Amino acid sequence: MWSVGARRQLLVASIGGLSLFCSGASFTWVTPLLKQLQSPQSEVPMTADQSSWVVSLIEIGNLFTPIPAGILVDKWGRKPCLLFAAPLYVLSWLLVQFVRTVPSLYFMRIVQGMAMSVQYTILPMYIAEISGPSRRGALSSVFQGMWYLGVLYQYVIGAFFGYTGLTWFSIGPPLVFMALFAWCPESPYYLLMRGRRQDAAKVMAWLRGLSEDAAEPELKAIDDSILEERKQKSNWKDLVSTKSGRKALLIVLVVSTTEIMSGLTTVLSYISETIAETSGSQDEAEGVTIFLGVSLVLGTVLSACLSDRVGRRVLLLISSFATTLCLAASACYFFLKEMTSTDVSVLGWFPYFTIILFTNFVSFGVGALIPTLQSEMFCNTTRGIACGINTLHITILSFICLKMYQVIGDNFGLYVNYSVFTAFTAFGTVCIFLYLPETKGKTFAEIQKMLQMD
Repeated sequence: MWSVGARRQLLVASIGGLSLFCSGASFTWVTPLLKQLQSPQSEVPMTADQSSWVVSLIEIGNLFTPIPAGILVDKWGRKPCLLFAAPLYVLSWLLVQFVRTVPSLYFMRIVQGMAMSVQYTILPMYIAEISGPSRRGALSSVFQGMWYLGVLYQYVIGAFFGYTGLTWFSIGPPLVFMALFAWCPESPYYLLMRGRRQDAAKVMAWLRGLSEDAAEPELKAIDDSILEERKQKSNWKDLVSTKSGRKALLIVLVVSTTEIMSGLTTVLSYISETIAETSGSQDEAEGVTIFLGVSLVLGTVLSACLSDRVGRRVLLLISSFATTLCLAASACYFFLKEMTSTDVSVLGWFPYFTIILFTNFVSFGVGALIPTLQSEMFCNTTRGIACGINTLHITILSFICLKMYQVIGDNFGLYVNYSVFTAFTAFGTVCIFLYLPETKGKTFAEIQKMLQMD
């Protein structure tokens, strides 16, 4: 049974997570519309190449804001920076609705990418800083869970509505987020960093469901760590100048690479079109897509339940290894279908099964735990810039995957895409096994000592 404080933390994390709901919805807005946009009756007629740019340009927008967000978050605060992104979504959806041209869609995707990278940089930090140590893993999973809920939202609405209806439904979530998050507290870590100790004590007491006196020990521990960092003149340069900083950054970048280069975001963007072409039925494609969205959410819930019990390392190893097997099976299927005369019609169910299975294994571990690792492995002075660097890293890889997926599939075959995905997840599995320490239940000081070890 969760205590009053734990429920309050979950409430705040979930409301903050609505910003990621908006990101997931914007990321996959185009997915149920791909076939429609390329048809002669399209609201905005476009070629296959133009539609691939509409899919991938959101990652170009992601390039502009993660580093500035990582710097400004310690100056302006976590809450104002997260709120800043929401109006960008509202304005971009209005642009989509009333200016129906290909260039306007390109611009909209870039603007939404800018908003998305702000949230990806700051929200993991905010959730980690409002969470108690024993709930950090579970609450950090809210981050990815809300993103998948946004994905599912667009899949479901897109099955019943076209361009106009889907866009109107997309405007609602950012408005709800702004209205609710305005009442949420600022991070107690940030308040202490700015010398606002009385405000931090009130926020910490409310979040823990305790009196200010009872919350004082945790508050003092945070205060002491901030003072120690200032005494040692710690700053963002420690990210590359210290062994623990470099190793933490490398581990997070490897896990992020494993997630993105598994093809997860690419498959989520093209799944409806891929299934429609494979099965010849748009209705079947929509059904599989909705089922995929539901299973992704359930996989993240399972991760939230297990990460603070069995540990991060175990979940990541199971996730990456199982993902590698599923991707290898998919690559074999598409190779037989595209490059040989083998009759695979009897295995028509197989690509659905392996794709849904692999996306679920990714969401269960690798996709869900990156925010947790970011919050646990970096100190206060490096966490913002480290999250910004990782968001930029994810953006570059995602753009490459999104833009090249259709190009490679059209010119060489889907089996090449899935073979590349298999190679990257296999490499990630080996790296996680060799270098990732278990951080479950460890204090920041203990984690830093492990990172200093060879």
